[in-house]
Amino acid sequence: MHKIFICRSCADVDAAPAGPDLAARLRARLSTSAEFGMIEVVDSRCMLSCGKPIAVSLTCPGKMSYLFADVDAATDLGNLVTLIRLYRDSPGGAINDARPVGRLRHCLLGRLPT
Repeated sequence: MHKIFICRSCADVDAAPAGPDLAARLRARLSTSAEFGMIEVVDSRCMLSCGKPIAVSLTCPGKMSYLFADVDAATDLGNLVTLIRLYRDSPGGAINDARPVGRLRHCLLGRLPT
């Protein structure tokens, strides 16, 4: 099972957290296609990237894990779907060409080995 964690507490100063809304929109988007049946979107506790909300991570047993920060709830939904597809389709989790994920390739904080 592939899991996408989205921080539920990330927020800009004096703003409400945008992570829960992004998670709900991503779940709705993924639910429209059977190809994403083995993807779980999880509202997560803080991932300690508070200075760059919203934090998103991807993980799956036997694959590298990724952590992104500064994900934009208003503009990155399509990029997240593309990222999820690339991650799901990569045997070990390695995404060698990140250009298809747009600005998210600049939001990567780290990749953890399996």
